[in-house]
Amino acid sequence: MNIICVIKLSASNLYVVTKTTEVIKNLLSLIGLKTIITTNKYKKLYTILRSTNADKKSRQQFYYTSVKKNIHIIINKKNISCFYKFLDMIKTNLPTGLNLQICINCVYYDTGQKKFMTCAK
Repeated sequence: MNIICVIKLSASNLYVVTKTTEVIKNLLSLIGLKTIITTNKYKKLYTILRSTNADKKSRQQFYYTSVKKNIHIIINKKNISCFYKFLDMIKTNLPTGLNLQICINCVYYDTGQKKFMTCAK
């Protein structure tokens, strides 16, 4: 049975995401794992409340652009040991400002909430 693993990378810096995706892709092909990469860019509107004095607040709005890349890996019994090798390699040397989630069969561990979550389809 095949297992689908999705590595979700996101950052506000396009270069960081692209460079890391290339590094991961090369690493995966080196150890013999096939990948499919999908990209999407999205904008979030943030509102910041800045206090100008004790009783008056001014709002400042800005767009935060985030780039997301998903790397899909198909894992089977033959290449599962390669995948574990890859996981050991990826734990270190991640650039700052990069969010990385590894979802296996649409389940991932959320470090913030400290529990396993299911990916939204």
